[in-house]
Amino acid sequence: MKTIENRKENATAVILDDCYFVNCEFDACVLIYNGGDYGWNNTTFRNCMIHFQGPAARALTLLRYFNALPEKALGQVSSKSLDTTKEWVQ
Repeated sequence: MKTIENRKENATAVILDDCYFVNCEFDACVLIYNGGDYGWNNTTFRNCMIHFQGPAARALTLLRYFNALPEKALGQVSSKSLDTTKEWVQ
């Protein structure tokens, strides 16, 4: 897992998989999660949206099918296709 330290991102797409964020700040970012390992310490997220892809999106679809997630939990969640041309890559 790659450690990423002291990053400040605003309005970018950030891949969470295989990253450990330390002392980072994310504001109005799209957090992309594919189902891999991730972690953070002393990191803040403001007005961010979570986007699920691949295995994570399929798991979310399964949970929705069985009504295992409350609808209010899905307010900032997306599993639709996403344009990541401005993606921040580790």
